[in-house]
Amino acid sequence: MKHRTWLVPILVLAIPVGYVAVRVITSPGIVDTKMDKARYEVTMLSDVLEEYRKEHGRYPTTEEGLLDLVRVGLIRKVPNDPWQHPYEYRFPGSRNIGGFDLWTYGADGKRGGDDVDEDIGNWDDDA
Repeated sequence: MKHRTWLVPILVLAIPVGYVAVRVITSPGIVDTKMDKARYEVTMLSDVLEEYRKEHGRYPTTEEGLLDLVRVGLIRKVPNDPWQHPYEYRFPGSRNIGGFDLWTYGADGKRGGDDVDEDIGNWDDDA
């Protein structure tokens, strides 16, 4: 029985640690991190699209899409947004006249929304 006495202190510590871990993982701060990641990726992909334009004299068409960045070797893979939806791309842009529109519809994957469902695009001040 002596060799099992270490279980009690571990259980006493594990239960509160597990509770805290679940609270942290499900906290709004984690979702904010996803929104920050989406803003970062929109900015990063926008930079790669600018590099594409410099090298090819134009942006990819809507039909070519972001996959053309892979085809020409500027990136290895087009990431999905943090909610596992594909990023949306349009050229010519309707929000960025003379440029391109690049966005995600947020957590719900639908146009519009607030908070975590907010659309995040390269027309945002934050992106």
